Amino acid sequence: MTAKKHRTYPAKLPPGYLAPRYWGIWLGLGLSTLLGHLPRVLRRGLGRQLGKWVYRHKHKRRDIASLNVDWCFKHWPATRRENLVRDNFLYQGAAMADTGRYWWCSRECFASNFRIQGEEHLAAAMSNGGRVIMVTLHTHGMDLGGLALSARWPMVTYVNRMRNPLVEWIVAGRRGRFGGGVFTREEGMRPVIRALRAGRIFYYPVDEDAHRGEGEFAPFFGVAKYTHTAPFRLARISKAKIIPCATYYSEQERRYIVQILPGLDGLPSGDHAADAARLNAAFEELVMLAPDQYTWGQRLFQTRPDGKRLY
Repeated sequence: MTAKKHRTYPAKLPPGYLAPRYWGIWLGLGLSTLLGHLPRVLRRGLGRQLGKWVYRHKHKRRDIASLNVDWCFKHWPATRRENLVRDNFLYQGAAMADTGRYWWCSRECFASNFRIQGEEHLAAAMSNGGRVIMVTLHTHGMDLGGLALSARWPMVTYVNRMRNPLVEWIVAGRRGRFGGGVFTREEGMRPVIRALRAGRIFYYPVDEDAHRGEGEFAPFFGVAKYTHTAPFRLARISKAKIIPCATYYSEQERRYIVQILPGLDGLPSGDHAADAARLNAAFEELVMLAPDQYTWGQRLFQTRPDGKRLY
């Protein structure tokens, strides 16, 4: 049984998306695709230059990343923290350049540039009709990692509503290019539960601040973070196993690695605070595989225990 895509994302291009108001987006997409056809060293090098420009000129984004890094790695020397933030932007630019390549290349080309580590944990959980929620975090390669998994496993995921419907349509289409199902968060959990019961894996990014009141404070690198509890409720309802994973680029292998950790046995336990602490501990382990490739520019600590605003 295949999870249906939301009707907002027709397979064929809606004629309205060719209107002049969208020409800038098409131009940007074309430039990204051309960049993706360059040799790896040149492509990623140009992407890093773009990241350097963003680092130097987008002060708000840099300040948020710096604040997060300072909070999480206060025991590091200041120079090391500054280098982490700078390199973070360089890797983000390189990943953007790679997206123009891997969004459109063949399945064979895609597969040769990705390696899934720890896939045995996923296979064991899926055996004998098991159900799996793959909780992941926002690294620069997160979307590409989900795509790599969907080329090998039956998957569904979310796409956030975006201000521009054409961008949303493109992103949804690319996330589902290997047959993965794509839902909007506004659709809620019902289609996800149906997909899980039909044997599909749910690829679920849950490291953002749970600002809508569906969270518990739990430590993340020693900082109280308002952590999503929705994965625990979903796992209880669907009787699914929670497995953490993350995607990062390996300079040594010159390809992306999707790292899958062993499943979090005993979750949900009924104690959301304890479960959130275990989830964040797994995320810390994944972040430290490549700390300069985590999306530190998120408002990770937007909700504070004392109600004050951090950003």
